[in-house]
Amino acid sequence: MGTGRKFHETDSWALFVGFVIFAVLSILIEKFVHYLKHRHRSKTMQTVIHKAEEEFFLLGSVSLFLMLFEELILANTCVSTGTVFHDDWQMCDTYSSYSKRRRALLGKGLAYAEENCAYGEEPFLSASTLHQIHGFIFFMAISHISACAFTLYLGRKRVNLMLKNRREHMEKTMRCIVQATSMKGKSNEKETPGADASDAAADANANADARDVIVRIPTTKHVEAKHVEAKLALKGQIDVVEDDNKGVMKKKLYERLYPGEDPFSRFKETLGITVPNTTLICFELLFVRTHNIRSRKFDFAQFLEHCLEQNLSETLGMSPGRWAIAAALILAWGPAIWVTFGVSAMNFLLCCALAVKLNMTVKTILQVEDEGGKMSNEVYWFRNPKFIEDAFVLALFQQAFSLGAMVFGLWEVGYGDDYECYYGGPGTYILKIAFLLQALLLGGYVILPLQAVTAQMSDHFRAELLGKHTKKTMEMITEQLARRRSNLKKFATQEDAVLHIQRSFRARREKRMLQLARSAIVQG
Repeated sequence: MGTGRKFHETDSWALFVGFVIFAVLSILIEKFVHYLKHRHRSKTMQTVIHKAEEEFFLLGSVSLFLMLFEELILANTCVSTGTVFHDDWQMCDTYSSYSKRRRALLGKGLAYAEENCAYGEEPFLSASTLHQIHGFIFFMAISHISACAFTLYLGRKRVNLMLKNRREHMEKTMRCIVQATSMKGKSNEKETPGADASDAAADANANADARDVIVRIPTTKHVEAKHVEAKLALKGQIDVVEDDNKGVMKKKLYERLYPGEDPFSRFKETLGITVPNTTLICFELLFVRTHNIRSRKFDFAQFLEHCLEQNLSETLGMSPGRWAIAAALILAWGPAIWVTFGVSAMNFLLCCALAVKLNMTVKTILQVEDEGGKMSNEVYWFRNPKFIEDAFVLALFQQAFSLGAMVFGLWEVGYGDDYECYYGGPGTYILKIAFLLQALLLGGYVILPLQAVTAQMSDHFRAELLGKHTKKTMEMITEQLARRRSNLKKFATQEDAVLHIQRSFRARREKRMLQLARSAIVQG
């Protein structure tokens, strides 16, 4: 396992010092994790810490396995150097550039290979390579957890902002309703008993139109413009210019309502960075109507936060598929040194495409709610509401892999012009960092929250997060509908059904007449 003194050959006081060092480190790490759990009671922090503990447990198990079986692996995997290893599969030449730490580990590995392998042979994986693979997994896990934590943080910020806009819009709407009601009361006080019927009808129609404009929750820009126009007109803050055919608003009004209508604003709207303030209101109405939610204790805002956390908690961790992706990227790294840069660029385009598709899905769902229609899986890619989520998880993991590879390279390999063979070309790591930041910002602020919201409008929503009281109410409604359906009779033809209805009606009428007759006899 290495050169030097063994455990039983070392002085006990030296063993004591080493043991105390490891014990103190363990206690400090445990206290730090306990501090994070109980000091910061954020659900996001709790989720990240839990997944980090799982990752560190995995790394600890790998370290223990490597420590116990390293000597056995090196001694029984000797292969011929000239027949197994080829320069085409190497990222860099064997002795092109090594950091001090890597040269030290390589020297130990070669010395051990000379002791355990025959002449002209070497271990399939040297001791330094085994240690560096372990370090690479460590950096990859840390990068993945950090990227997911940052993405979840941005997602929660976006959801909180959308909830804030929802609350402000509801308060604004209620103020308009109160103002319209007060104006109606004042107009009624001014009415005289001898007013003409035509004037009263005109006033009633005007009040009805005003209430219809004010109470209706706008879902599009044009409806919202009409909504704000009515409010401002009531306050006397704008003038409406009468055209020959119809009344039109001044151009200044539209500029005041939407001052940011420029190419940059349209670009943000296309990527889903900005959505209408009424988005969550319309989504809540559609969600309640689609899934028949009748519980008064249901909190849509809390439900969305739980969905967001549940989605990303499934993203954290290493699944067999993610291990396979990482292994495939490492395999292609040797013959194609640009693979990490190519993957980062593809993920950049993938994240942009996912954001554009989510923005289109949001607009479609808003239109469905505005028209009072029914939701279907046709609005999602491949009729799968989770397809965008799975694609984003894939892109996020690949970006975290690239970040982990860069950090590992800075720690183990080195940086500069002599190490371009590892990073894939001059200046590519700068573009990789830019692509990574884009994926984190766009994924956390757009893809993750909008996907969590739009996926709940489908049949495959997270019913387990509705809460005990809400689920109990839905189960009771389902049972009542099932009992009603079970009591329905089936008829061969429509005429038989009509005859059954007539007979049932006559029977109920006769029963009712008998009850009335008995009541009359008793009272008489």
